[in-house]
Amino acid sequence: MFASADVGSPSVAQLIKAVPTELQMLAHLEAIVAVLIKQAWLGDLYGFDAWAANIDRHPGNILFGAGTAWIIDHGHCYTGPTWVPADLVPAGNFRHRLKEWVTPFLQVDQRKRLAAEAGALVTRLQRIDVRDVGIQNRVNGLLDDVDFQALVVFLLERIPHVPRAAGGALDEPRLA
Repeated sequence: MFASADVGSPSVAQLIKAVPTELQMLAHLEAIVAVLIKQAWLGDLYGFDAWAANIDRHPGNILFGAGTAWIIDHGHCYTGPTWVPADLVPAGNFRHRLKEWVTPFLQVDQRKRLAAEAGALVTRLQRIDVRDVGIQNRVNGLLDDVDFQALVVFLLERIPHVPRAAGGALDEPRLA
């Protein structure tokens, strides 16, 4: 699901900008979202962005090609590119951009299904050794010890808030 822009596939933003009028762009976006809805990982993406407090999953951050899609550009995770430990509030409500450009096209049953899938992500997240993954991927070398520890604590304590945060992004009030 993760990729680099170097895969040479167009982003959702590039696909919708390929049409000349705003009305056509909206219709094209609706058609693209219809394809996204069929992706087995869309519920996980709502959950992942809720977990990582990714405030910037705009249409340019999903690439399409050869029957698959990739998510890119995680530079706005953890509340934004200039986060400090004080910003990392596990129970916090953060902007969830999928709510702005995907959720409006979803039917109630689709929102419920995706919210359930996002909520089910909790079980998988609980099995991740966040500290070890951060060390294996050298995140600890990019951050000072205080920031790395704050990030680990945030990600661990954020897990139980994923269903609420993803539910809110899906306009599912019973989960929000």
